[in-house]
Amino acid sequence: MNGVSMSKKDNPAAEQEQVVEQETVEPTAEESAPEVTVESLQLELQAALEQVENQKEDVIRAQAEVQNIRRRAELDVSKAHKFGQEKLITELLGLVDNLERAITASKAENAT
Repeated sequence: MNGVSMSKKDNPAAEQEQVVEQETVEPTAEESAPEVTVESLQLELQAALEQVENQKEDVIRAQAEVQNIRRRAELDVSKAHKFGQEKLITELLGLVDNLERAITASKAENAT
C-alpha cells in the first residue's frame, strides 16, 4: 500500500506541476496574442486610413473636374451667344449696306 499511496501523492504533485506549467504557458500565449492582434489592428487601421485619404483625394479631383466641365459649358454657351450675335450683326451690316446703296441708286435715278 505504501507504493500505491506514494504514487497517489506523486500524482497530485505532478498534476500541480502540469497545471502550473499550463498556467505559465497560457498567459505567455495570451500576452503574445494581444501584441500580434494589436499590431495587426494597427496595420489594418493604417491601411484603412490610407484608403480613406485616397478616396478623399479622388472625391476632390472629381469635384474639380465637375466644376471645370460646368465652367467650360458656360463658356461655350457664352461664346455661342457672342458669335451668334456677331454673325447676325455681320449679316445685318451687309444687308444695311445693300439697302443704303439701293436707296442711293434709287435717289440718283429719280434725280435724273
